[in-house]
Amino acid sequence: MKLTRRHLAIIALIINSIIWGAAAPIFKWTLQDVPPFTLAFLRFLFAALILLPFVFHKITVHYKHFHKLFLLAFIGIFIHIGTLFVGLQFASSINVPIISAVSPIIMILGSFFYLHEKPRMKVIVGTLLSLAGVLFIVIQPVITHGPDQSLFGNLLFVASMIAMVIYTLLLKKFNLPYPAATIIFWIFLFGALMFAPFFYIEQQTAFTLSSFDFKAIIGIFYGAVLSSIVAYLLYDYGVTYMTGSEIGIFGYLEPIVTILVAMPLLGEVLSFEYLVGSIFVFAGIIIAEGRLRHHHLHHHHLTKKALLTPKDV
Repeated sequence: MKLTRRHLAIIALIINSIIWGAAAPIFKWTLQDVPPFTLAFLRFLFAALILLPFVFHKITVHYKHFHKLFLLAFIGIFIHIGTLFVGLQFASSINVPIISAVSPIIMILGSFFYLHEKPRMKVIVGTLLSLAGVLFIVIQPVITHGPDQSLFGNLLFVASMIAMVIYTLLLKKFNLPYPAATIIFWIFLFGALMFAPFFYIEQQTAFTLSSFDFKAIIGIFYGAVLSSIVAYLLYDYGVTYMTGSEIGIFGYLEPIVTILVAMPLLGEVLSFEYLVGSIFVFAGIIIAEGRLRHHHLHHHHLTKKALLTPKDV
């Protein structure tokens, strides 16, 4: 059977979901040996350097847009990834994709408030149901054994998800007139520069580059090459030939992949509270977004700039 572009798009989105799904446990594994800001700095520095040859001929941006790129980097890289990496030091990695899963419907609500439109009842009901599921997962440590560090980690995951939503809404609002690769290069570079002072502090107090080991190399390579560039390119290709309503289903793969990687790699286990919370989250998403419909291409066209996100991890 000959593979059509649609078939290749499906394959690309599946591989993308595997890469992004495995990212949280792999980063948590790396963070056992590498401080969070060191990992973040090196990840985005190398990602920017890898992109540089491909964007060098179109690297110029107007000075009036630098503050917008800087703001996008601050929210979408520094806050989003910084809170995520610190949170991974305290809480289970399997919580990340479940908490992140509610971001599309929160984005819908954000768009409604921004556009001053009245949200439909099903969006309200679905959002409340999903948020109840997330709250159940976030406060799971309190339910099981009282407040501890994992509650703090879960709250940082929520902050990371909210930062991602704000980043995406700002990206759509700014609608910068540059190729996607140029925008992401500057965002990665600015993000790396923001992490640089914290990287320096960690070098003085907790970790030196001379003590690099296998975990550090894997984590930085995974973040800079696979999670930041390869997965983004696969996603960009996939959404070009799929509708918005079809793309959503691939997001459900990420928590499954996360669990399959986290259980053997980190020894994480599925709790009853986690399963109940997950059911609420996905039930809410299905109610809010409606059944996943399969329309002909371009019925719900999504621009590349709207999808240009560093994603969780």
